[in-house]
Amino acid sequence: MLETKQGWDGLSPFIASDWLARQSVLMPRNSDPFKTLCYRIRQAALQALETIRLRTEGVPVASPAPLKVVAPKAKQFIADLIEPWKIRQKPKDASIREFDRAVARFNEKHPDLAVCDIESVHIVEYRDWLTGQGLAAATVEKHMNAIKALLGIAVERNLIKYNPASKIKPPKASKTDGQDREPFRLADLKLIFSSPVYRGQKIPKGGKGEAAYWLPLMALFSGAREEELCQLRLDDLREEEGVLYWLIQRKHKEQDTKTDGSIRRTPIHPELIRLGLLDYVQDLRDRREEWLFPLLVPDVKGNRSGNWSKWFHRYLRETVKITDPALVFHSFRHTFKDVCRECSIPEDVHDALTGHKNASVSRSYGSGFYPLLPLVDAINRFGVRGLDLSEVISPPNVG
Repeated sequence: MLETKQGWDGLSPFIASDWLARQSVLMPRNSDPFKTLCYRIRQAALQALETIRLRTEGVPVASPAPLKVVAPKAKQFIADLIEPWKIRQKPKDASIREFDRAVARFNEKHPDLAVCDIESVHIVEYRDWLTGQGLAAATVEKHMNAIKALLGIAVERNLIKYNPASKIKPPKASKTDGQDREPFRLADLKLIFSSPVYRGQKIPKGGKGEAAYWLPLMALFSGAREEELCQLRLDDLREEEGVLYWLIQRKHKEQDTKTDGSIRRTPIHPELIRLGLLDYVQDLRDRREEWLFPLLVPDVKGNRSGNWSKWFHRYLRETVKITDPALVFHSFRHTFKDVCRECSIPEDVHDALTGHKNASVSRSYGSGFYPLLPLVDAINRFGVRGLDLSEVISPPNVG
């Protein structure tokens, strides 16, 4: 029989959940407000059963006043605002990962801090703590903006009266922020392209097969970002007007670009064709692969370049013996820009090649893509003076 305390102990959570759902209230079952609601339901039910029993025995019992049950407010936490934010903003996967990281770090600094208890001082402490963790000023600002956006959702939902993050300024960037990467010098490029990977030796496991060989070469001759190259698919290789180019885009769920302006066409340099890039692509197609570098897999942040980048950093430092901390994979991009200037390639053209947004308003008019012919002409003119790749040997077939 349900007419026992034990019976109502088991039934009250279901009644409570049903009633909360009809009130459009979200409340975790293990929360104190939910347990309080269940207790009140049990007490009311048992009181009603006792009244029925007494009346059945002929004892007059007055009807109680109607009980007004008000759903207690469950505390909401910053992580609970992610889903409402996603519904409203429909963000890209990269933005979701960024917000998840910001929330994880916020919870690490302020564990068990409910949204209604967040004050401006907590945002200041979060900012200073992130800075103390060694994060760049730009990264700290991204995390602060994420928390501010989520708290904005909380204001809209009447969870808080004002946004405590709205007036907190991000940290000032140091003079070296964004300037800690330098281009490779000619001597550096000679060291890289005469290292074991380019002398036909077996590629280490961390190099992920042909990725170890082709990624530095493609970065040097295109100026593309590391992740842009790592996420290329075979169907991104296009031909138009007799021109072969890579379409850097966001078509696949594992593809993303830094900005809308980063979506672009990048013609393939003749040196890459001479070294066998198209033969490599055909081999992949024969094997029915989809990705240009199929051995790369996304890391915990969803980046296909993540794990490979760590290997290249070790390879550069330990094998190639380039130890300058300002020289990293991104240095290829800086090198590309410098060489473009040396080759008298117009700024708007090499901006189009690298996906840099030019500040000129007049260049925002016209079609979405920069014309191919100027890009092809620039790529054909591009060359590093003094760099001879004639002795580069393709790696063994790693399958």
